[in-house]
Amino acid sequence: GSKLFNAKFTGCNVEQSDLQDTRLDDSRWNNVRSSRIELRRSNMEKSEFRNCFFVKASFDEVEAQHCHFENCHLSGSWLIDSDFRFSTFKQCDFEESSLSESSLAHSLFEKCNLKNARLNGTNLVGCRFQQCKLIGCDLSRASGFPLSSKSEEKEEEEKKKKEDSVFFSKCEMRE
Repeated sequence: GSKLFNAKFTGCNVEQSDLQDTRLDDSRWNNVRSSRIELRRSNMEKSEFRNCFFVKASFDEVEAQHCHFENCHLSGSWLIDSDFRFSTFKQCDFEESSLSESSLAHSLFEKCNLKNARLNGTNLVGCRFQQCKLIGCDLSRASGFPLSSKSEEKEEEEKKKKEDSVFFSKCEMRE
């Protein structure tokens, strides 16, 4: 694949582009509009996305740890089987998107719309959701939720894993 380290995309209109298998580490995306961009299997660690509008984008199988997304529209996009550990998502729209089977461990979602998003089978260990809309969000088989059994052994295990539990604060989870 191609290598575009430290690439800067500013005010671009990227339509039906194929950037799959591309190295995009430390890239900066600012005011980018895109329809059907293909970023499958790309590596974009430590990249920043600000004020971007992606329609039906494919971020499948990407390596994107320590990324920052702010005020981005990603509704109807695919972020399946991807690694977004330690990333930040602020005021992003993921309505009708799929993040299935991805790792969002230790990431922060702040004021995001995840209405009808699919997070089934997603790693949410240590993930925080603050003031997010999660109405109709599929969290089936997602990991990171506290244990529900209350045996003594389980209680001790719960205490040890409390800091790794997914955390919801002031979120809307039903209409």
